[in-house]
Amino acid sequence: ETAVLCGAPWFEGVFAQLIARRFATARALANEGVEVAICGRDEVSLDAAATRIGAVGLVADVSDAEGAHGFVRDAHAALGGLDILVTNAGGPPPGRFADVSDPEEYRRAFELNCLSIIAMCAEAVPLMQAQQWGRVLAITSIAVFMVTLDNGEVRTADVRDANLTTA
Repeated sequence: ETAVLCGAPWFEGVFAQLIARRFATARALANEGVEVAICGRDEVSLDAAATRIGAVGLVADVSDAEGAHGFVRDAHAALGGLDILVTNAGGPPPGRFADVSDPEEYRRAFELNCLSIIAMCAEAVPLMQAQQWGRVLAITSIAVFMVTLDNGEVRTADVRDANLTTA
């Protein structure tokens, strides 16, 4: 089996807990014998993570459709197949719903958290259909289960991904 995961590089410090679930997913799949490709924007962190996992590391920014499509295409080519797609493009800056004064923040969050997943799926799902097997796992946020007004701009986009991938 082959698995393609976005956003898996390991970072120390402040981002460690946020990134740990992505890294752990990639490592767990590799430990089960799955050939894994991961991506990240920072080549140094990506190379370190790929080495620790035993994965193929591809520099890619999946925050827009072109980057998302390109990552899945490159990973498919590098692995010679694609059985599992794990999406995770990050998220918008934290903040409270009441503090959002610029609707542009919602657009950026939607593009990052929903449209990037759609782009990756648009590239991956036809490959999976052709082989009559495949799985998509969207790692979003616990916020999809705790929608409140404390941080609405993040949760709005996360809820959309959860609904998209469970449909």
